[in-house]
Amino acid sequence: MPTLREALAPQWWEPVEGCGVKYLLAPLDQFTAHDVKNELDWIRRKISGAGVRKAVEASLRDWQGWNDEEGNPIPFSLVRVEHVPMDHLVAIALHVYNLATMTEEDLKNLSAQSKSNGTLKASTARTAPVSTESPSTSAGESQE
Repeated sequence: MPTLREALAPQWWEPVEGCGVKYLLAPLDQFTAHDVKNELDWIRRKISGAGVRKAVEASLRDWQGWNDEEGNPIPFSLVRVEHVPMDHLVAIALHVYNLATMTEEDLKNLSAQSKSNGTLKASTARTAPVSTESPSTSAGESQE
């Protein structure tokens, strides 16, 4: 009998273990995941700026660890996301896309890991380095 998969709850995730920055990420719905998939080029290991933006805007809910020059925490705002390093944004996009496309067994293993330590690690995402350079642009030109 077919079953419907329940949505995952938002989870804290750190793109690089020990970097001091964590992001609260909600899972992508199937429509956004499909849109992000259309922005991926796995052969060339690239994701467009539009794909990153779609995934980040749909999933990012909060952050911890970003501070101003005086050491004060910077409150989360989607407007401030443009100041987050692109490697973090690409990692977020690929991570939430991978979560949206995981099998039921992958999700069970992930759930067991996150219950044991409360935070997902970057190693949970099955990603390879991906550039934001469009396949149609020349080297060094990124698109958004």
